[in-house]
Amino acid sequence: MFSRYVMLLILNGESPKERAKIFEYFVDTAITLKEINNFNGVFAIMYGLTHASIQRLDKTLKYVNKSMKRSKKKIYDDLVSLCDFHNDFVNYREVIKEAIEPCIPFIGCFQKDLVYVQEKYPNQINGLHNFEKFKSCVDLIKLLERFQNERYPFTKNKTIKKLITDFPEIPETIEMMKISASIEKKD
Repeated sequence: MFSRYVMLLILNGESPKERAKIFEYFVDTAITLKEINNFNGVFAIMYGLTHASIQRLDKTLKYVNKSMKRSKKKIYDDLVSLCDFHNDFVNYREVIKEAIEPCIPFIGCFQKDLVYVQEKYPNQINGLHNFEKFKSCVDLIKLLERFQNERYPFTKNKTIKKLITDFPEIPETIEMMKISASIEKKD
C-alpha cells in the first residue's frame, strides 16, 4: 500500500518539475531508511519509484536526472539494484547477511523462500515426517528472529502516527497506470 501511496503522491504533482521534487524527496527518504536498516521501508519506496506508472513519466524523470546530484544518483541506482528481485534478491541477501541490529528486514524475500521450501519438499517421505522440510523452515524463521532482539529507540509522535494511519484512499495499480498514461500529455 505504501508503494502505491508513493506513486499517488508523485502522480498528483502539478507539473513535471513538482513531480520530480516529490520523487527526489522519496529517494532521500529511502536513503535514510537504508541508513537505519529499515529495508521494508526501502523496498516499499523503491517499488513505488520504479513502478511503470512512474518510470513512463519522461518529462518528470528528465527533471529528476537534472536536479539529482551525481552522488545521489549513484546511491539511487544502488537502491534500485538492492531491491531487484531478479536473481533471487541476490543483492539484498548480501546486505541483509551483514546487517547490524536494529533492522527491519524486507519480509517478501523470506516469504518467497518459505513458499519455495513448502513446494520443494514433500510433507512426508515413506510415511514419515520430512524433517529436512521442517529444518529449512526453522532456519528461515531463525534468520528473521535475529532481527527481533534489538529495538529501535522510537518515541511516540502524534503527527507521525496521524500520517501513517490516515492514508487517503489509494487507487489500485491499474488506475495509477491510467493516470500516468494521461498525466504528461496535459503538461
